Amino acid sequence: MKIYLEKVRIEKRLTLSELSRQSGVAVSHIYNIEKSIKAPTIPIMCKLAKTLKVPCSDLFTCDEKDLK
Repeated sequence: MKIYLEKVRIEKRLTLSELSRQSGVAVSHIYNIEKSIKAPTIPIMCKLAKTLKVPCSDLFTCDEKDLK
């Protein structure tokens, strides 16, 4: 699975701190998701998507290889 959180956040012209403040998700948690250090949970991704005003599905992709 590829995460596009950082790409979308930058397109929306938000810093990590701004996204954190608006979403209530810790800066460190967002950073870890963006850098693929930690796998995100669905509720967190939905919260971030809502803050970014995009569908949750815009924040990630899933290849067939991910389903194996």
